[in-house]
Amino acid sequence: MLRFLSALVYPATQAANGQNFGPNVRVTNQSSNPANDARLQGTMIGDYIGLAAGSNGVYAVWTDTRNNNEDIFAAPLANSDLR
Repeated sequence: MLRFLSALVYPATQAANGQNFGPNVRVTNQSSNPANDARLQGTMIGDYIGLAAGSNGVYAVWTDTRNNNEDIFAAPLANSDLR
């Protein structure tokens, strides 16, 4: 069984010139332990992280186990987080 202390979500942004990355900005408001899910025990937690984008903005989407099962969480990314 895999054991994790916590999982957090941070977006990575890169400057237009491709030379530098922006600062780390935490998206999650609480840590999550992927091993809390008895079904998968955190073995594929990274397969369920992504972005959703549209005319209203960009949202981070991830699997979160803070409730002791896999739930889908989403959070908007501010424009300042994407520069």
